[in-house]
Amino acid sequence: MKKFFTLLLVLSLIFTFVACSDQEGSSTTTNPTSATELSLTDILPSIGDHFKNGKVTVKESDKEIYSVSIEDVTEDEVGSFKLACRKGNFSDVSFSTKTNFQARTTDNKYYVSLQYLPKEDTNSKTNVVNIICGVVTSNTTAQDG
Repeated sequence: MKKFFTLLLVLSLIFTFVACSDQEGSSTTTNPTSATELSLTDILPSIGDHFKNGKVTVKESDKEIYSVSIEDVTEDEVGSFKLACRKGNFSDVSFSTKTNFQARTTDNKYYVSLQYLPKEDTNSKTNVVNIICGVVTSNTTAQDG
C-alpha cells in the first residue's frame, strides 16, 4: 500500500514539475513582489489548524512549489481546508469534488491542488491528502491549478 501512495504522489509531482517548469530558452516575467518574496505557506490556509491529528510530511518546499502529504485525516478536515481555500486566497476554483480540488488566486499568480485518498478507496489504514501549492508560470495549464 505504501508503494501505491508513493507512486501516486510521485506521479502527481512529476505532472506538476513538467507543467510548471520553464523550458530552456523561455523567459517568464514575474512581478518582483510576488513569488520570490512570498512564502507559499503564507497564502495557504494553516495546515495545522485544519488537520489537527494528521501526520504531515513535507515533500518539497521552495519558492515555486510547496508539496505536503498528510496521513490520518478526516473527510471533514479536508472539506474544512477546501472551504478555507475558497474563502481565502484561492477563490478561483477550477473544480471541486469529494476527492479533488484545484483553484487559483484571483490574480492568477498561485495555484493549489488537493487530492484526498480515502482509506476505503485505497485499502490503506488511514485517509491521506496530498496538497500542492505553486507559482503559476507561463507553462502552467488549467489542469495544474
